[in-house]
Order: sequence, then C-alpha cells, then structure tokens
Amino acid sequence: MKDKIKFNQPVDIVYMWVDGNDLEWQKEKSKWQKKLNLPFSNALSSCRFTDNQELRYSLRSVQMYAPWIRKIFIITNGQIPKWLDVNHPKIQLVRHDQIMPKDALPTFNSTAIESCIPNIPDLSEHFLLANDDTFFDKPTSPDYFFNTDGNPIVRLIKHSWTKELLSTSIYCHMVYKAAQKCNPDYLNYESTHTISAYRKSYFNACKAEFADWFSQTTQSRFRRFEDVQRTIVDFWCLKHKKADALCTSRSSHKLNDLCLQISSAKLMNDMLDHHHPFLVCYNDTEYVKLENRKALKHFLAQRYKQTQPWETDTNLTIRPLFSDKKGIVFAPDNNYSKYFAVALKSLIENTPKDENCDIIVLGNNFEEKNILRIKRMLPDNFSLRFFDIESYINDNFAIQLKGNQYWSVAMYYRIFIPLIMPEYERVVYFDSDMCFDQPITELLNITFDKKSLIAVVDTASPLLDFEPNRKKLMQERFGLKHPENYFNSGMLVFNIKQITTEPYIKKCLNILETIPLQYPDQDLLNIVFEDDVKLIDCKFNSQWHTFSFTSHELNIGEDGYRNNYLDGCYHPVVIHYTSPNKPWFKPEELNADIFWKYARMTPFYETILSDMIIQKTASDLKIVNHTLHRISYKIKYYKYKILKYLTFGKKRKKYKTLLKEIKQYLKSLK
Repeated sequence: MKDKIKFNQPVDIVYMWVDGNDLEWQKEKSKWQKKLNLPFSNALSSCRFTDNQELRYSLRSVQMYAPWIRKIFIITNGQIPKWLDVNHPKIQLVRHDQIMPKDALPTFNSTAIESCIPNIPDLSEHFLLANDDTFFDKPTSPDYFFNTDGNPIVRLIKHSWTKELLSTSIYCHMVYKAAQKCNPDYLNYESTHTISAYRKSYFNACKAEFADWFSQTTQSRFRRFEDVQRTIVDFWCLKHKKADALCTSRSSHKLNDLCLQISSAKLMNDMLDHHHPFLVCYNDTEYVKLENRKALKHFLAQRYKQTQPWETDTNLTIRPLFSDKKGIVFAPDNNYSKYFAVALKSLIENTPKDENCDIIVLGNNFEEKNILRIKRMLPDNFSLRFFDIESYINDNFAIQLKGNQYWSVAMYYRIFIPLIMPEYERVVYFDSDMCFDQPITELLNITFDKKSLIAVVDTASPLLDFEPNRKKLMQERFGLKHPENYFNSGMLVFNIKQITTEPYIKKCLNILETIPLQYPDQDLLNIVFEDDVKLIDCKFNSQWHTFSFTSHELNIGEDGYRNNYLDGCYHPVVIHYTSPNKPWFKPEELNADIFWKYARMTPFYETILSDMIIQKTASDLKIVNHTLHRISYKIKYYKYKILKYLTFGKKRKKYKTLLKEIKQYLKSLK
C-alpha cells in the first residue's frame, strides 16, 4: 500500500492586532463605551488591548519555526506597528473597512472581526488564525495543522463548564453556545488557545448556515453574550466530517499546545522546558502582575532572537520634530511618573511660548492613566514621545543590564542617547528628580567648545581630598587623571555630531563588562568623556544634598567652587534633588518649596501629598517602635547588671556575657 501524499498546499496565517497604548484609539473606545452605556467587564479590560509588542516576536517565531507559511496577513483598524516594513512581500496589512461593513465600524470586538476573516482579499484556501500572543516554539510542519486530505486538525481541550462560569464569562458562554447549537458531541470542549487551522470554504459554509447569528456578531462593537465565537467553525467541520479532532485535557503530562498566563521568566521557562510545546500562548489577563507584564518584552526578545527582514529601523532611532534639531530626554519609570510630571510642569512654566520642546521619554512602561494625565498638561509648543528603549537594547546588544537597591536599570538608558538620536544636533538629558525654575534657553544654546559633552561637576568632586578611598578608586580602578573634575550625570548635553557611535558604544560596553562600577552610569560616562567634557556653572544642575545634608562641608571647599555652588543653590536654573533626601519627604529643606510650587500645578498633587503622609506616618511609627525597643533592652541591661553582682560562678559569667551583648546592641541602636 502506497503512503498517502502529505499535505502540501499554500498556507497563510492571519493575525488581528491593535495598539491599545494609542491614546486616540483609547479615546474612541471610551467614547463608544459611553455611547452604548456599557458597564466595565473583563471583555473591556485594558489587558485585552495592551500592546506588549507580542506581535513583533510572534512574527519572528513564524519565520523561525514555520518558514513554509506563504503570507502573513495582519488585520488592524489602520494602525501600523512602528517597527514593521509594510512593503515586505510576505506581509500584508488588512484594514477593518476592507473586510467589514462600514456601519459596523469602528469595532472593538475581536469576535466581530473574526467573523469577517474569509473576506480578506487573496487569502489562501488553507489558513491559520493567530492572536498576537500566540507563538510557534519549535519547528512545525503544515501536517501539524492539516491532515492528508487537506482538512483541519482541530485541537480541543476538555472543559467542565459551571453555571457561574457560563453566566460571568462571555468567552466561555460563546464557546458553550456554539457547541450546543452546532455539535452537542463537543459540549464540554473548547479549542486550544493557540494557533488554529481553517479552510476558507468551510468557514463560509458555516457562516451561511448560521447567517443571522454571524451577521449580528459582525455588528457588535464590543463582545456580547449573544455573539457567535469562531469555535463554531471547528464544531461545524467535525460535525460534517471535514476535520479531525485531537482532544486533550488540561491535566495532561505533556501539552503540545500550551497556554501560559504571563508570570515570572523563571516560571514560564520551567513550564516551557517541561512541556516543550510546538505552540504556546502567553496570556495576559487582569490577574497578571504589572512587573511581569513589563518584563514580558525582555523575555520574548531573549526567546525569539532572530530579527526578521520586515523589521525596520524606524523604532531604533528617534527623528527630530523641529528644525533646530534639539531634543530633551528623561528616563523615569512608572513609579516615578508623578515626580516626572512635576519636572515637566516646571519646564513648561519656564519655557517661552514661542519655543518648541521635543521631549522623549526612554521607556514605555507607564500606566495608561498616568500617560493621559501627563499628556493633558502639554501646551501646543510641547511634544512628548515614548521610546521603547528596552526592546532597542534587547534587540541590538547581548547584555543584561542590572539595577541595584538604589537605582533601576533606567540609569543606563542615557548611555544610548547618541545611538538612538543620530539626526539631532544636541540632546539634553535630565534626571526626573529635577525642577526648572528659570528658562533653559542658555543651556540649549551654550557652545560645546569642540567637546562631546557638557556637564556640571559633582558636588563631591572638589572635596575628594577628604575622601581618600573614593579618590584612590577613581584614579586606580577608573583610571581618571583628574578626579576633581568628576561630573554628575543627572544633567548632560550631548554633542551628537561630535560622537562617533561605534567606538563610543564599544567602549561603554567594554567598561560595563570589565570594570566594577560604584555609581554605574556616572562612573562609566566619566571614564568615557574625561578628556572630552566641558564643565559649566552649578546653577544648571544644582545638587541640593550637600547643602541640605552637610552644609558645613562648603566651608572646606575652594572659594571659587563654594561661591559657584551657593549661587546655584540660591539662583538655580535646574534644581536636582539628589540623594534619598527628596522634597516630597523633606518639604522644609532649601528649594523644596520650588518642587511643591510646581507639584500643585499637576494632576498628581494629591497623590504626592498622600504618599508623603504615608511615608511620614511609617517613619514616625518606626521611631516609636525603635524607642520602645530601646527601653525594653535598657530594662534588661539593668536587670543583668544587678544579677551579675548577686550571682557567682557560671551564672555570673552568663550574666556578664549577656550584659556585654546588650551593651553592644544598645550602642548600635543609639
């Protein structure tokens, strides 16, 4: 008997994608929710629309493990991923209005979009349907999806539906209803949540049989219990013997189709190593922790490393918006968004209305509500963009940046500014714990004097003779010839055209790999630019911690530096709230009032106040507990002291030892 011919017909893959981070899309969605008077539900949860760049890495997995796929169709509402070359011959974007009735648009319902997939022009008879959170995870052939007759292999997983689940989950209700109406033999099954196989003609035949149901679903702008789920096509094919069923249970020891809720990288890697699946879904739900969602891009970039030819470099560089080619960069994380908002507001208030500001935030992990609050503050002459620096680093460098207990990995982002902003003339970087109390026009126009960087000397540098260990470290480990010129990295002006990027970044990465750094980004930049930096007045980076912590140290500095520093403190252009002694914890300190002046102008004012009160209360409770603790040990001290004189031999020795230990402990508490 001859072997049957393996399936060898053209196969396409279809994705549905939306950039849920897009503010215009969010406004449109909110408008229609209000218009239709829709209450919040899981179907409207932001996690269903958030773009963690899964599509980018899912497309990589296609080419890595299923290169036999003919064409990749991406259905969007008109949005285009920034990193995607839409002219690549294997990629075709499909707008909603190309496959859906105009009166059904705009739609925010993936079920409605799925109902119109067979309308895609040039879609092959055999196609796969994938969400952007589904991936190929090892080499896969067409036979995994279609049998020798070219019919789909439907992968089902057993499910025990409960009344509560069917009444609360729209998805579960739709799947159950599809089986109930079409093929009750599969009433307790659902399709595996990965990549599914279809034939266009079968899809259309099923639509014809349930025409009214499909038509109503197409018109549904948001998911409803009444919608028809595409699983009905699977059940229809099985009913008419136009598909093979492959059933598994969730308790199976090994799963070829694995659905993982986004969690820690270790946990997900352990599951993947255990099951070694062909297909995997990294499922985002309302129960996913924010830190795990933030870390997902790095995880995917490490697992699906092969950059594909349809990935352009448009997301790898930032182009200037204005003719002066000047940019301003910050790098706060979401936890610092409220303080960044104060810095931004102070910059807005001190910028002339006829001057444009091109602002870039390195990092895109801000919560939607914080982005909206910040963008509402912007006047017409301000532009604010977020750049995905994490993906840039992951895609281009084989390094793992690590933070510590004091600083997050965001401290390193400023290092990459010359690489990601090559078309700018100058770029000014500011830390986010800053306030502006005068216009920065002078800083934006100050001459470089043929230097690659402009900075302000660090407050500790002129006093290094009183810190011999730090000075020795700078000279011997870092190789600095003039440690007294060591600058602070909280404010930097890059002369972009002066910096040759390839040797620059090569030197930076070599330092990161070979030299143990104390203040990582700051030490690194001082090593790189020691002979290529212009130092300017302290008023452009007025570091307040010397004055607020140990102002007596100013008396031992040289007159020139002391006068320059004090002028910066009393007449600052840029105040840098260095050290943990922040104005939102210490409002009584010098120049803290400037922070609060601008904080009151932001939509985060109440949040900052609340955090300060909580911090203060916690601090006061700590002091109370500390005092009570000390009193109790004082009592024990005198108790043991008395017992030492009233006892003899081993007991006296025991109390002498205890007395010595408590004395040491009380000394440490003091």
